[in-house]
Amino acid sequence: MSERSFYRAFWRSTGMTPAQRLVRARLRRTQELLENTAANIEQVAQACGYASAVTFRQRFREAFDVSPSAWQHTFQAASDAAPSPRTEALSPGKRSV
Repeated sequence: MSERSFYRAFWRSTGMTPAQRLVRARLRRTQELLENTAANIEQVAQACGYASAVTFRQRFREAFDVSPSAWQHTFQAASDAAPSPRTEALSPGKRSV
């Protein structure tokens, strides 16, 4: 299969170019890392293949209209507000298991 045929077939099946698909996959992975780890922005950028944190911040903001640090703070705040299973199990009216 020629490169051009591959691109056309890829476009027909996904609606995007391979480069666009790669960018989308990288950004999804950055979201996961920002939501679920305490890694800093530079570590997330490096782990997802960005050459610099500056480029990563620009691409993230373009895609999601929010900075990576604001995204991370949103999920950290949500996890801080949610009671841990142990705390919930020891709440008044509940018995410890």
